[in-house]
Amino acid sequence: MVQAIIFDLDGTLVDNTQQIIDSFMETFQEINFQPIPTPNELKRYFGKPLKDIIEVLQIPAGKIELFKELLVQHVTEKEHLVHFTPCAKELLEFFKEHRIPLAIVTSKRNITASFLIK
Repeated sequence: MVQAIIFDLDGTLVDNTQQIIDSFMETFQEINFQPIPTPNELKRYFGKPLKDIIEVLQIPAGKIELFKELLVQHVTEKEHLVHFTPCAKELLEFFKEHRIPLAIVTSKRNITASFLIK
């Protein structure tokens, strides 16, 4: 008998690809970062911690804090681009109806994750 189910948020329950790509692109432009990675290059870093992405992309040390602040701002502004993956909403409703406890895990900041699961 199933006692509980744990889901990953990004890519499993929600598709936030466009939100993330658009947010990074705007942030790169605002800090005048060059060369700006292509969307496909950015996708290689999905799921990695931001500190690792900053290191790999070699964001200048003097711009790291600004980069983080702008990225959080843009991600928040672009929450409208996030949507459920196919059948995710129905699946969650099914488990709710059958009173199966659920947990959602993510590496996202709590404020962003909270918005997504409402």
